[in-house]
Amino acid sequence: MTRSDVYEAGKNMDHVYTISNNGKTNWIGIKSEIVLDNVPYVNYSGAPITISKDKSSGIECTMTNSNRTETEIRVLCDIGDLKPKQKAHIVIAITIPPNTLEFKEENENVTISTTLNLILNNETISSSLQTVVRFVTVAVDLWIIIVSSVVGLIILLIISYALHKGGFLRRKNKEKLKVLKREVYRQSMRRSAIRESMRAAANRKSTEDLQGMLTTVEEEESADSKVINELKHKFQ
Repeated sequence: MTRSDVYEAGKNMDHVYTISNNGKTNWIGIKSEIVLDNVPYVNYSGAPITISKDKSSGIECTMTNSNRTETEIRVLCDIGDLKPKQKAHIVIAITIPPNTLEFKEENENVTISTTLNLILNNETISSSLQTVVRFVTVAVDLWIIIVSSVVGLIILLIISYALHKGGFLRRKNKEKLKVLKREVYRQSMRRSAIRESMRAAANRKSTEDLQGMLTTVEEEESADSKVINELKHKFQ
């Protein structure tokens, strides 16, 4: 069992004893003493013991008629009479509630036992049942680890390729383009200021000289626009 099987979810189990009268005479007034473990991780309901004969629904044996010690609980149950070839079934319901049984070491065992003492004609016949609860750590096979690693690597490659095709890795180039645009803009503003200064000095220079200087500035602006278009095409 795993930790979640017992500690988180709890566990229910039954111990079943079968008494058969294989003789030729009736068994009269059969009584029994049932010994249960008195441990904190096992819970017994108000009537954990049921006695049934043949196809009958069964009679409950309550815990009121019990004797408790630090280690065990002794319950007296009246089975009644058994005819020849007749059987009686004694079912003991055992419950491990959630959050009560916690294993501290790997492969630690916990044994839950019950004992039936059958009292017939001043004779006592005893029989015991045991349930061993073991916490086992489930090991993962090596091939599962290898396959999982390969699948994870393939998924990572697919995601990287999708990001590349979607332009995720081009963001740095777009940032560089923005920086270049700002630099070209500053240069254009500087040339515009120069052109305005030259126009203001029109009265001091000839029209031919002024036209030549304006042409030079316009050519530089045209060159800046060409650079911006080429950068846009390069980084898209």
